[in-house]
Amino acid sequence: MSGKRRPTSEGDSLADLVREYLGRKGSGPRLDAYLDTFRKCSLAEAIERAGYVGENVHPHQRRLGRKKLAQAAKALLKKLDVVQKCRSFEELHELVGSCTRHIDRFGALARYDVALRIGAHLGVWPELIYLHAGTAVGCKKLGIPCQGKTVEPEELPAPIRRLGAYHAENFLCIYKGGFGCVGRVRRSSC
Repeated sequence: MSGKRRPTSEGDSLADLVREYLGRKGSGPRLDAYLDTFRKCSLAEAIERAGYVGENVHPHQRRLGRKKLAQAAKALLKKLDVVQKCRSFEELHELVGSCTRHIDRFGALARYDVALRIGAHLGVWPELIYLHAGTAVGCKKLGIPCQGKTVEPEELPAPIRRLGAYHAENFLCIYKGGFGCVGRVRRSSC
């Protein structure tokens, strides 16, 4: 979830950026409000809406389009009883991956986003930072080793670690554009 942000001064530290992210108008509260909408609906509706914001496709899934998102929803709705039994984010993420494997270009970001939105409904949250293109770039620029598909929270710098896994993922993606030189961090859209 991205948004407008004041120009960054060269003195911004990771702690400054985390405070900004968590601030009243920051991306953190907006992400929480968005995910809260999935908590308040039925599981079937959460699955159907997982790629949409109201009537619009979520910006992360614009390139996929409505047709592929509808295919994903249809595949997941066929497994509604299995989705409902997921007790961890990892289990849900794997299920989303197996149900959408047949959908061309339904990649790591789409799988993560759909699992996060459905997970918000189920009350299951990531404990690891899942890597997709944007998050991996953020990690690499901060010197965080990212060889696999996830990163342990303990590998993150302390200011980011305090965000928790799903906010850390969002933060790393949003701010990835300026991590090349900590102290001069710019925000990217994600």
